[in-house]
Amino acid sequence: YLRKWLMIHCRVLAVVGFHPYAFLPYTGVKTAVLFLEKRRPYELESIDYSIAFTTSSEPGKDCSGRVSGKSDYDNIGLALLEFFVNENRPWANTDNMQSNISLDIVKASEVISYNRLDPEYYSHDVRTLYFDLHSKSHRRLGDIVSRTVKRFSRGYAKEIDYIDISSVDNRTGIVFPTRMDAAEAPSRATYIVQAMDILVSTVRPERNVVAFVTKTGDVPIIASNGFCLLRPKGIAPELIFAYCKTDAFRKLLARSATASMYPTVTDRDILEMPFIQPDIEEIDAVVAKMKEGLKMIEMARKSITQAVAKIETVIMRNGDHENNAQVNMPGLFDIL
Repeated sequence: YLRKWLMIHCRVLAVVGFHPYAFLPYTGVKTAVLFLEKRRPYELESIDYSIAFTTSSEPGKDCSGRVSGKSDYDNIGLALLEFFVNENRPWANTDNMQSNISLDIVKASEVISYNRLDPEYYSHDVRTLYFDLHSKSHRRLGDIVSRTVKRFSRGYAKEIDYIDISSVDNRTGIVFPTRMDAAEAPSRATYIVQAMDILVSTVRPERNVVAFVTKTGDVPIIASNGFCLLRPKGIAPELIFAYCKTDAFRKLLARSATASMYPTVTDRDILEMPFIQPDIEEIDAVVAKMKEGLKMIEMARKSITQAVAKIETVIMRNGDHENNAQVNMPGLFDIL
């Protein structure tokens, strides 16, 4: 509501995103500064105009809040002044000083359509990637997955294997569920998972936590509602998993995140992501590599489990010897 009110009653001139270190050591809350100008009575809302966006990358502080160098705020200020002069704002002048900061210039109509004022959303690189992928793709991720997913209830089983974000190895996507009584399942336990399902985290999308459920066990697997569950429909699940692990997917999904302290996306954000399908040869190569990698991971897990089991056998054997020695060893009174 506030964003819409501002766009109606004010001319948004620029938005500057501060670095998370800006106000350390007092707070790490992410902050943005808006430059606004009250609309004059004769200005029409329909007139389109340019808005400048930029983000500070050099706060001049380290992670503890100590001054560690020079910030880029002066340069950002000069870049904004140049922009305001070019926009014919009568109060602006640059004193012939130039900045090496490049601003992202976006039309107000685009900002209104997206209803976003955070400067990272309009970053040139990610914005260009967004338009490029959308121009090349003919399908969305939601077009190639089924959304018919059963919901979990505590009476569904006695025991479950529970998957939350901490259960996922972020490099490989392999899951390590937690076995628990169904009655003790957390309130976030939501989705009944099948083999070959892909789980995309909706929390902190910049971390790109994507899980690939390769098999199910002797008890049902239940996933947290912190994931968007993708069940492939007429397409190799290995391909969807590999696609969701790409840097392009991560950047575009992070662009859709809202909130700063605990960034999240919605299931809809994930399902609306563009999907570019490779040709048959490339698909076969991706699937083959995925299967090869998963097989190697499974072999490694078995080898490690066997190694640990051997060590446990040695410990137990030595423990038995020590206990026997203590039982058979004569006491001081026996010797006397």
